[in-house]
Amino acid sequence: MTKGHDKKPQFNDDEGSKRDIWSLESAGNDSSDSEHTNGDNDLAALSTVDIDYPRPVYLSKILMDVSKWSGYNFVMDPSLNREMQIFAPRKLTEEEAFQLFIASLETIGLRVLQMDNKIVKVVPIHLNKIAV
Repeated sequence: MTKGHDKKPQFNDDEGSKRDIWSLESAGNDSSDSEHTNGDNDLAALSTVDIDYPRPVYLSKILMDVSKWSGYNFVMDPSLNREMQIFAPRKLTEEEAFQLFIASLETIGLRVLQMDNKIVKVVPIHLNKIAV
């Protein structure tokens, strides 16, 4: 896949070096993006990905796929490897796909924390942020 841009989802600061990934910057909302100048060509220049998993698939498989196109490395306790489904019949921008992935984790009781620039940890929603 050819990257049309280097823009990655933004992480909100938490109380320390670990940051919760909940609110992500939307693709196309950055009017200062100077690499695109023609409105209709903006979407064509963005990379799109397939994140459609209509049949139950283990989270580890989805994490491997998301890691390939997002550039993030994921860590997860094997006991959290649950089956899940994501319904996205059309290709999405990387930004849209990442937002859908994060929302999908919540449906199975999980969330993600950014540990550093490229490492993301999958944890249960109820896990105390300070203990992580």
